[in-house]
Amino acid sequence: TPKFFYDIEKAELLHCGDCKDVTIDFAMLEGDATHKAVEEMIKDDLAVLGIKVNARYLAKDPFNTAMTSGDYDLVFSETWGAPYDPNSYAASWTTPDEAHYPVMQTLDPPLDSETFAASIQSVLSETDPATRQQKWTTILSDVHEQVLHLPLYGKR
Repeated sequence: TPKFFYDIEKAELLHCGDCKDVTIDFAMLEGDATHKAVEEMIKDDLAVLGIKVNARYLAKDPFNTAMTSGDYDLVFSETWGAPYDPNSYAASWTTPDEAHYPVMQTLDPPLDSETFAASIQSVLSETDPATRQQKWTTILSDVHEQVLHLPLYGKR
């Protein structure tokens, strides 16, 4: 587990009386009890920071439409691959039928959508383990630096 270091003085600046209210639109699949429970924990944690969460429960088809059109601030996403399988998960970010795709279209270099897709194709075709590891390190570092995804929760 990586350890993150924070600048306490900068963090304290986030607690200001003059800050504007922040509300996050959380698109969720209705009827999913596990996601609802996790959503409530996320909502409680963000409330401590003064961030409101608007949970929007949607039936399957409207939920899928919201995901693929980017009509959300926060959404649960799952991979069809094995947990921690970067190959299928990251490759899915390059296809228009996934929630990641509309987000990827808004990014600037070094992680714009075309560069990202080319990087994924390159790493998937790499046969040398050391080179493949270096390419994954670069890709995942770029994702981390852009704060593109926030892995909050996982299930098996």
